[in-house]
Amino acid sequence: YDQIIYFFLINLTVESSRMSEKPKKLESFFPEGKCFFCGPKNPHGMHLTFESLGGDPEELRSIMTPPEHMTGFGNIFHGGFQSALLDEIMGWCTLHSTGKVGLTHSLAIELKKPVYVGKPIELRCRIKEHRKRKVELEGEILNEAGDVCATAKGIYLTMEIDKFEKLTGVRPKTAE
Repeated sequence: YDQIIYFFLINLTVESSRMSEKPKKLESFFPEGKCFFCGPKNPHGMHLTFESLGGDPEELRSIMTPPEHMTGFGNIFHGGFQSALLDEIMGWCTLHSTGKVGLTHSLAIELKKPVYVGKPIELRCRIKEHRKRKVELEGEILNEAGDVCATAKGIYLTMEIDKFEKLTGVRPKTAE
């Protein structure tokens, strides 16, 4: 029994220390951008902000409240928007963690519970594995009770900042 109690106390200490870490707000990679999800200059956009929760692997999160105009049926937040939000945080996680732009290669979403418009949600994401240009991520959407309502697994391919700028005319602001 002593080993079980010791194991429980160690895990409780690790989890509570992680939860007590103060989230670190991330600066926008595209401060002049008009991205629908994160662009501060898009008058119709969602203006998402992201923060690091630390940890190993490092975890990013964004908290937002889905607006009513993104309703699917009744007062349920449209699943397509949920998918797009998970794609967005996975792109941010890739750029923040690798210093390279992440391009969506594949994305699989499981909608597990209804998410409601007008109620706060939390997006979370972390890198599961990083091999050369290939980054595997996992993320989820949690409701205000902390229930996992949607999960995502994605594979993103990284692109050097200079190459991305040459293709798009946009250079992400990174910590280089």
